[in-house]
Amino acid sequence: MIRNRLAELLSERQLKISRVANEIPNLSRNTITSTAQNSGKMIQLETINSLCKYLGITPGEFFEYIPYDLELSIDDIKMDGQRDDYDQPLTVDEGKMTFTLFIKLLGKSTQQYTYEYNVTNITKFTMADGVSLLLDFTENIDVYSFSSFWKDTVTPGFKAIIQENIKEKISNSLFTFNFNNDNSPYDSISSLSNRLNILMRSNFYTDADFDSQLKTYTDTTRGYNSADFFDSTHNLPF
Repeated sequence: MIRNRLAELLSERQLKISRVANEIPNLSRNTITSTAQNSGKMIQLETINSLCKYLGITPGEFFEYIPYDLELSIDDIKMDGQRDDYDQPLTVDEGKMTFTLFIKLLGKSTQQYTYEYNVTNITKFTMADGVSLLLDFTENIDVYSFSSFWKDTVTPGFKAIIQENIKEKISNSLFTFNFNNDNSPYDSISSLSNRLNILMRSNFYTDADFDSQLKTYTDTTRGYNSADFFDSTHNLPF
């Protein structure tokens, strides 16, 4: 995997993208922004050259590389939705949506390993709502561990990219799922469109606001006291 370090380089120098765009006439603000976000598949040599000259660095300092690639895939999506009335949108209770996430790690030469995660939703959501979809990842027990690779090999910059790639893969896969039980416009997760916010908890990574979102959900829907539901380390009792 290879990425550019523009976001960190600008932060270290306390430079805003608007200022950089103003001081490098041949680069637009959009170009600099997409480059900093590592959202494009290709960077023009002219862009790299201009940014390196402006920042006073070499291309080797501009890029970061680790000798691995990741391939993500989703399989076996299952969802059990229900509605109180026919004209009401579908609701999916906690634990009623499951799927398998495969993370294939491609290393040197033909070396590769596939990590398998069983994923489930741990809060209820309604198709018509813009929701934070809280997903719990359970890794199958094996001699290898993706969390070890994550901890020992993946740098913070790559972690952010992998997190977003996993969420994007999940979103794209769920948006194609349809219950096919009637013609209601709310029978597909695609009806949530951009209102779906995915929060993840796993043995290798947990979103910073995952616990607070879960606490809010449990306090408002179950009437639990947060002190009863969380211990001092915010681990859940299940």
